[in-house]
Amino acid sequence: MTLDEALTAVDDARTYLKVCHDRLEEAKKRIEVRPETSEGPARAPENSGTLL
Repeated sequence: MTLDEALTAVDDARTYLKVCHDRLEEAKKRIEVRPETSEGPARAPENSGTLL
């Protein structure tokens, strides 16, 4: 790999890193925090497709 190819690969990696970081931040904003109840942590209903 030439120096120019390596520098291009680094630039591409930085671009992908920014895309991933931005997507992660958007996902964090959509996370719903559920309060704990007297029975313990809140749980999603069975087969709801929601991950906690």
